[in-house]
Amino acid sequence: MKEREGFSIETVRRANVNMILGVKPEHRISDKLSSEDIERALREASMKVFGGMKND
Repeated sequence: MKEREGFSIETVRRANVNMILGVKPEHRISDKLSSEDIERALREASMKVFGGMKND
């Protein structure tokens, strides 16, 4: 199985609660990512959603 990078489930839950409550984050996620990182993530997400790729 391939090791995955990303956010912990606790981070996602906390962000979800903050979003529901209308709490704005201190930093935008794009502040820490290069335009190449964002473009690659969008391309990968698009392939998974629209390309019918199977998850590993």
